[in-house]
Amino acid sequence: MKKIYFIAIAVILLFSSCSEEKRVTRSSFLLDTFCSVTIFGTNNPQIAQETLEIVSDYQAILDPFDSESQIYKLNTQRSAEFDQEIIDLIELSLEVGQKSNGKFDITMGKLRDLWQVKDDTPQIPEASEIARTLATTGNRQVVIDGARVGISDGQIDLGGVAKGFIADKMVFFLEKNGIERAIINLGGNVYTINSEGSRPWKIGVKSPLLNEGKYICVVETMTESVVTSGIYERFFEKDGEIYHHVLDPATGYPVKNNLLSVTVVGTSSASADAFSTALLCSGLTEGMKIARSQGLDAIFVTKQNKIYLPQGLSSRVTLSDSRFSVKYY
Repeated sequence: MKKIYFIAIAVILLFSSCSEEKRVTRSSFLLDTFCSVTIFGTNNPQIAQETLEIVSDYQAILDPFDSESQIYKLNTQRSAEFDQEIIDLIELSLEVGQKSNGKFDITMGKLRDLWQVKDDTPQIPEASEIARTLATTGNRQVVIDGARVGISDGQIDLGGVAKGFIADKMVFFLEKNGIERAIINLGGNVYTINSEGSRPWKIGVKSPLLNEGKYICVVETMTESVVTSGIYERFFEKDGEIYHHVLDPATGYPVKNNLLSVTVVGTSSASADAFSTALLCSGLTEGMKIARSQGLDAIFVTKQNKIYLPQGLSSRVTLSDSRFSVKYY
């Protein structure tokens, strides 16, 4: 018996603003998820619409399934040229991979296609297929020479960092246009903008227990991003076992460890996006070690209903679910 689940929202917005405050929202289905921007202190829709269009502009570059995108051209032609901002994004991804001992790998596009977790009828691949496809992966394959990027065998997929990268670009655009209070939500990848002296935003981290819309804790934020990676976001179940979308670069199979989710809070959404995946793949012990070494504010949620918080977040996180307990690291 096979069941398929898609749960896109990993964090929940808990607005902390006056109900009478002027605001404007624009939303659309982009990046295979629900994306929105809400700007406070204005009811002019133009700036919100222009901000949302940034998502579609970068999707046209980064979508590995769009035959017109630069990433598609790179994967099919083995080489392509990019603007410097995309080169910087690829270099950031490779750096996170290096700092996480290979647990963030952007060359796993073929493995993603092999598992097809998002498909209507996903199948468990043969072990030989997984082994053969795994041999095509590895960040070492990526070669950057000026504006040109090459890859020897695998396929680049920037899905683990793209939403964070785009959120950062949206924030830059809003701040350049004088916006002091806003919320960007790219399928649960949230970035809040807050003016100095304002009340913090309250962001709820979604319960990783299946089929629940509750949140387990609340994070207070100012101008920063909250990004969660979890094994419950996209998965299918077969014969009582769950197969989720987060693949282990070391094995080619869905990650198996004691973690349900990892949330990273930080001013760089791209970095938080990539590291949340890397830490989830690393497991609790190694993940906390990496978080400490990189100065990350990371929240680990385990299968034993434990929430591990860094001391730096202790005054900004409130537990909301009595089934979970908090430990500090």
